[in-house]
Amino acid sequence: MLARRRHPDRHRGRLRPAGYPLLARSATGIALSDVWLISGIPGAGKTTVGRLLADRFPRSVFIEGDLLQGWIVGGNVWPGQAPADESSRQIELNMRNHALLARSYGEAGFITIVDYVIVTRADLERYRAGLVGLDVYLVVLHPGARVVIEREAAREKSRRHREKHGRTIGEHFAHLERPLVAELGGLGLWLDTADLTPAATVELILAGRDRARLDDHST
Repeated sequence: MLARRRHPDRHRGRLRPAGYPLLARSATGIALSDVWLISGIPGAGKTTVGRLLADRFPRSVFIEGDLLQGWIVGGNVWPGQAPADESSRQIELNMRNHALLARSYGEAGFITIVDYVIVTRADLERYRAGLVGLDVYLVVLHPGARVVIEREAAREKSRRHREKHGRTIGEHFAHLERPLVAELGGLGLWLDTADLTPAATVELILAGRDRARLDDHST
């Protein structure tokens, strides 16, 4: 079988599989191979904002990070559940698979938005190690734990969580705010979204893309 011919990607100096279009840029000036990481504590609005952001690009993919956790059937241990070692191992597995998917879509010319709870620099480096050669942008939604707890209390999913675990999702994961600020403060674009609509948040993300972009020395 003949090997597939590959052609130089003039935009980035990478090799590009034959048949894929040269990576273009959207009307906003953002390269179509960019990867956007949307972080924040659970309940910060990552999924809603991430989907709206994806809608702003002509070729885009939205990866809802928690869905990959649900792909695990036998032996699934969600974040915060016991045993802690296995929960951490599966979180790292999710991150690695997010990066694999994002690279696959990015090399095919799609902007990829990943929504996940990225808390530490080690977490962020796991993504970056899998996305070498692609431009990576970090956005942290930071409405504050108190606001998140208030928002979450009204959600059916959070009420079910309280019935099962004795507290809402917001209450369960509010403790992540402190390490998130300590570890990732100063990296990427941070937005206080306490008084922002999701649509307004997306506008600020697009306007602040230069601040969101991670350079080679960000971590």
